[in-house]
Amino acid sequence: GNIRERVRELADMTRDMVERELGMKCMDVRDGEVKELSGICSFDASPLGGADRVVEQMAKLGISISATGTSSTLYDATERDLPDRLLRISPHYFNTEDEIERVVHSLQQIKHEKNNQT
Repeated sequence: GNIRERVRELADMTRDMVERELGMKCMDVRDGEVKELSGICSFDASPLGGADRVVEQMAKLGISISATGTSSTLYDATERDLPDRLLRISPHYFNTEDEIERVVHSLQQIKHEKNNQT
């Protein structure tokens, strides 16, 4: 397969796993609004304490993901009621399914720690 297909495959896997395993809402436009989603996956990280906190925690685990502001797409953000900061996971063709699973597992750890704080 080609690079674009591989990226799409990994991005789909990321979206499915993060939504299913973590209950985090994927904020990428879907449902025929966009023919093809990119390899950048954006999520509302509120259940895990917010995007910036998650990026910081993941960095400690040696995993590089980023947070992005929604100000660059202010109209869209307002229309769709997006949080101020989104968690961005961008798998590329050289990533493996195991790495995606490690990201999801690490996010579960962060969620678990947050839920156990009193």
